[in-house]
Order: sequence, then C-alpha cells, then structure tokens
Amino acid sequence: MYLRRGVIKPVKIIFTLLILCLLNGYAVAEKSVHASKELTLATTRWCPYTCFDERKEFGIVGIYIEKILSSHNIHLSVVSYPWSRALRLVQSKEVDGLLTATPAEAPDLLFSDSPIGSYQMCFYTVNSSSLRFDKSIDFGNNLLAVVQDYGYGEPLDSYIKKNKFITSISGSNVTDRLISLLIKGRVDVIVTDKLVVDYKIANHSIDANTIKRAGCLLENDFYLALRSTRENENLLEKINQELIQPENINYFKQLKVDISKE
Repeated sequence: MYLRRGVIKPVKIIFTLLILCLLNGYAVAEKSVHASKELTLATTRWCPYTCFDERKEFGIVGIYIEKILSSHNIHLSVVSYPWSRALRLVQSKEVDGLLTATPAEAPDLLFSDSPIGSYQMCFYTVNSSSLRFDKSIDFGNNLLAVVQDYGYGEPLDSYIKKNKFITSISGSNVTDRLISLLIKGRVDVIVTDKLVVDYKIANHSIDANTIKRAGCLLENDFYLALRSTRENENLLEKINQELIQPENINYFKQLKVDISKE
C-alpha cells in the first residue's frame, strides 16, 4: 500500500499524543491511589484524652488514632468544640465523625468494634462534705451538676433524663466550670472523669485540698465514631484490625502513662 508523505506526519503526531494522554492518565491514577486522604474528627477539650496545645498535640487519643490512620496514608485533622456542638457538626455532615464517643451519645453513627480505651466518671464534693455515693445515686436535696449531652453511663444517664433538679452546663472549659460551681457552693455534687481531675491536680490547675472524690461509677468504654457511609464502613474495617493489634494496645497504654505524668 502506498502512503503519501504528507499523511505520515499527522499520523505520527496523533499516535504520539495518544501515548502521552495514556501516560498522563496512568500518572494521575497512580497519584490518586497514593494521595493522602484527610479525616476530620470533632471532639471536645478533655485532657489528657484530647488536648489542644503544642506540648500535648491532640492528647493521648488523638496521638494514638493519628498513628493508626497514618499507616493507611490518612491524615487526621481534629477540631475542638463544646460537646453539644461537636455532635451537631457530625449530624450536619460538616465533619467525618467523633474522635471519642459512646453509642448512647451518638446512636446514628458507625462505631469501631473495639473500644479505643475506657473512662471512669466519679462524683466530687467539697472537702468538708460528708456525702458519699457508692451503689446508690440518690442525691436527695443535693444539687448535681453535669455537662449537657455527655454520656456518663448507667445508672446516671437514666437518672439525669428523669430528674429536673440538676444543673446542666454546656460550652467550653466545662470541667473547670463544674469545679468552680462546686467550690463556690452553687452546687453540691459534680460528676466528671477521674483521670481528667487527677491530671488537673497533677498539673496544679486544681487545688487538691478543695475537692474530694465521693464515689465512682463503673468504667465505660469509648470508641471512634464515623458518619454512616460506605467509605467509612470500609475505613472502620481497617481501623478495627488495628485496634486489636497487641502492639497498638500496648502503645496506647504507654501513652496514657507517659502523658499523664507530664
């Protein structure tokens, strides 16, 4: 077959452009596969679990989950809000999920199969008080203060729903504000996490002589929670595998010991 010379050059150009397009498409696809995904999780200030300063980064939970996600090329972004607002942000799809949560707090979300860790809520009074709460949580005429929308665990969650004689606060710095209400005599009992209070005492942000622990609830587990999407279901499968690895479990335990000493 005879081809005129003028036809050969356009054919070569078209062939070359086609090869370049294919190579470029492959490069874009390859880059997409290895591109880092960002996961944005909301939480509240709950140090040492979740902290937001240069020295503590994201707190023990944030550091732990950041390590797990980075092994899957996922960048963790943590944003801090008052707890009630953090819950609303997930519901409005403005964030991907919650860094720490319980099913009672956000029943519509997808939760990791294994807990990240556990927390223990305790009752606190002023040092001069004789109040004590063990198995019974009957507060009588004593005024209890709690944080709005917190999941404390049973039987306290049910008690809070049924009783109106309770002071409920929201917003920022809730632990400090609860303690302030207690010391000023505006409430008789507050409930907050044992490790959070111990951490504040160790860092001298609370005078240990002003308040005392007056009983505790059983420990409860907290989990990573994500919005219900197919992509998040797949991601949780990976996270579930990481959370049961002995080296990761030991890493978290050590983080808890190390950061609590600082």
